[in-house]
Amino acid sequence: MKGGMIARIRRILILMLIFMAWLSPSQSVGAETAETRTGLPYVVNIRGAPAEPPDVERLLSEVSQTVQKKNDSPPSMALLQQRAQGDLPEMQKVLRSFGFFRGNVVMEIIPAESGYVPDPDNVQGAPGSVQPQPKPVTVLFRIDPGPRFAFWKPSISLAEDAPANALSPPGPAEAGILDNAPYVAGKVVEAGNFILNYYRMNGY
Repeated sequence: MKGGMIARIRRILILMLIFMAWLSPSQSVGAETAETRTGLPYVVNIRGAPAEPPDVERLLSEVSQTVQKKNDSPPSMALLQQRAQGDLPEMQKVLRSFGFFRGNVVMEIIPAESGYVPDPDNVQGAPGSVQPQPKPVTVLFRIDPGPRFAFWKPSISLAEDAPANALSPPGPAEAGILDNAPYVAGKVVEAGNFILNYYRMNGY
């Protein structure tokens, strides 16, 4: 009887040890996941955007994943650089859409400034001491817009294979494209829609 009781106790202890051995790696993985999720803090500085039109600077920020995902920072400098590099072609598109066809965008990551912390781990046990937060790095986008191009002698003409008796298209000014006006891609889209509606209203 006594031997059977001891055997049952041993089985219970073995099961408990197996359970603890299974639980321990799970907790370790959880700790690693929390550590991995700690992002690299950063700030973004877009410098040199043209003042006119004012939409340029706003759109540069809107297309930038570095700006939009600032609160979801990557865990390493390499991933941050990859994110910022991905913004460059999108920023170029914004510049071109406003006629800055020779514009250029370069990116630089500036390391955080080092600061002197006398007791970072609070070894002296000062009451109310707060662990200092890591200083953010700076992602700097330098914008060189270059000259802004303008519409020059715009014209609207029919395709060569259009019927001879086809309705003549509206003039550029009627479609919203003015000579010597600064180029805006949105104006071209609006003009295209105007021309389509013009022909629809005339039975085409």
